[in-house]
Amino acid sequence: MAAPFPSDHCWVMSIPPQQQWIGPVVRTAVEMNWQEATRAAIARLGDNSFVSEMMERAIDRTVNHLAHGGPIGVEDTREVLGHFYSLEVRRRRDASKRLSYSGPALESTPDIAAANDFTHVEAELDLEVMLRDTRPELRIALLMRYGSCARWSEVADRMCMTEDAVRKSCRRELKRIRQKLGIPDRST
Repeated sequence: MAAPFPSDHCWVMSIPPQQQWIGPVVRTAVEMNWQEATRAAIARLGDNSFVSEMMERAIDRTVNHLAHGGPIGVEDTREVLGHFYSLEVRRRRDASKRLSYSGPALESTPDIAAANDFTHVEAELDLEVMLRDTRPELRIALLMRYGSCARWSEVADRMCMTEDAVRKSCRRELKRIRQKLGIPDRST
């Protein structure tokens, strides 16, 4: 049995009744982006075996993104889907990178699997602890930008601020969080 095409994933997604417009535009965007997605995976990863999985994740994120706004056309949906697909390709590429050490100290090789083995709940609790002292509106901006990879323009629109003001506020808050956690400042 052949694997389902990623746009088939759109048929089984739970889309609210008032936003039924999302399904058709996302399906069309997937079909239009499929060849480009395959080429991007081969170019960046050297392999196209994960295209379906990455596209499904991009579809989920696109539908979630579109559910928070009004109806948009196929071209705009293609752009959003392409953005989230690129993020998935980058995530897959970065996950495949390996640390290597040279020299006699083999016992100091880190256990990468153990370092990356944490649950969603633990990550959520850690995030709650880190952002506990952050103002709610700034917390939303940080989570939009760094949690869901929204563009600065989208964050600025949501916060009713200019892009520069949002960037500077987020930069100051990240600096405060780094100082609180004892993480050295990367900008110096």
